[in-house]
Amino acid sequence: MPHWFKSDLKFTGRASLLCTLPPGKVEGPGIIEILPNQDPKITFQVDCFEPDEPYPGMLYTFLEAEVPVRAGNAITFSKRAEANPEKFHFEAEEGSFEGSRIVCYDGQFGKEPETVVPHVFDLRYEMRNAAEPRYWVIPLRNFTTDYFPQAIPSGHPLVLDPLHPQGIEFAIDGTAAYIQPLNQQPAASNAIDALLVGELFAGLSANWEAMKKTFPFELFSALAFATGQRLSAPWIEFGGGTGELISRLHVDIGRPSGETGHTFPSRFHVGASSGLAAFVTAFLALPPETRHWLQVAMSMCVAATPGTSAIDDNLAFVFRGFELFIRNKNIGRIDLRAQLSKEAAAEFDGAVVGFNSRISQMRTATRASSNLADDRALERIQSRLANVHTTDSDIGMTMSELVRKAGFPDVDILDASYMPCNFEGKTWARVVSELRQDTVHKGYLEFQERHDLRRAFAVLSHLHDLLARLILRECRYLGTYNPGSGRWRQAVPVDWVTSNHTPEKLGFGTSALMET
Repeated sequence: MPHWFKSDLKFTGRASLLCTLPPGKVEGPGIIEILPNQDPKITFQVDCFEPDEPYPGMLYTFLEAEVPVRAGNAITFSKRAEANPEKFHFEAEEGSFEGSRIVCYDGQFGKEPETVVPHVFDLRYEMRNAAEPRYWVIPLRNFTTDYFPQAIPSGHPLVLDPLHPQGIEFAIDGTAAYIQPLNQQPAASNAIDALLVGELFAGLSANWEAMKKTFPFELFSALAFATGQRLSAPWIEFGGGTGELISRLHVDIGRPSGETGHTFPSRFHVGASSGLAAFVTAFLALPPETRHWLQVAMSMCVAATPGTSAIDDNLAFVFRGFELFIRNKNIGRIDLRAQLSKEAAAEFDGAVVGFNSRISQMRTATRASSNLADDRALERIQSRLANVHTTDSDIGMTMSELVRKAGFPDVDILDASYMPCNFEGKTWARVVSELRQDTVHKGYLEFQERHDLRRAFAVLSHLHDLLARLILRECRYLGTYNPGSGRWRQAVPVDWVTSNHTPEKLGFGTSALMET
């Protein structure tokens, strides 16, 4: 069914480049083609090349900002800037294009007429005699989900298909916003899959600098985290009451990628507090400073999805995600003695006093025998002993504290039996510390020498799910999700893990059944 959105546009008119070093202008008739899967294509034939001062070079040296330098009777050219054109203007019957970040290339220089192909990184379009915009529209590339409820009112002016008003509804700055599928079959490479649309809200205008300050572009990271697909957008456009195009900002947003992460909310997650719409609404309600760092953690979680890369690389990303949480939750050095029970702390203090006394006796003996080297070494050991029970910044301990403060009992479940039995008596904190050391600092895991592939993969899957739960909790998402660990996955709440769960239910062992 035809709809108001147009992704293939072609304009004919007159183009001009204003240059400053050397100064002058270049003009001619041209064409601008707008396609959804590539940058705007601009070409024009030069019929006017007017340097402000006599220029002994050619058009391509002029556009490359090569300034003539006379040395005796010879002239050489010196490049004084990265690119000469300062402003681009294109006048068409429908409206005009402007831009200031320009690179010229692929021109047929030396031929008549000469063809210039400028690439304008901040191309802006304004329709002639247009009304005031009422809506903003962002085309989404690589957005796929299996859940599009009938969320858009059929009478909405920007609905694509009034007979089947499918979409995902959420709120941005108190105004309704929607994602609608385009239902292109089959989808072309890098094609537009859906439209993100909404009403203008306070501070939003067809200006890129204003958009960067006002629009919550962290939304792209939230959608990528939720769906497992990294998104991008080729432009932002503003429309009138019936969707008619008024202006466009041709700026690349997001980072498309062929990698596929885990899908957390899907079509199985419905209801007022569950699903993609509920997750996005909760995320956008967070303070901007929280969204800013959380979007990075989300990107780390997508990149850490088990199976998308080598285990070493996935682990490196998941640890970076945890470190973001540790830093932003102000979990610094851990007071080790405070982790002990009252009885254990008393026994520990006695052991430290006894050991300290024994070292003092050893120092007395070494001094008596004039063994000064031993005395110096023992003195240093004794000074370190004074702080042995205070604080520690080990990543495994800080990660354990982070998980504990979130209210997740996973570490205690695994430390009860699974970790010591399968990792040579080590705790969860020690295991993840060593994995981080080998992946982040050493750069790789030694599966034939030190690490077991299956167990390392199980730890990765569990860490990935823990990171996702921390993100969902931080977003104040109250609905269900698809856990990333365990053999069977189904809709469970964020706090689905309880203290009576077994390691198998967390994805460890041979019979990992996801029971709740």
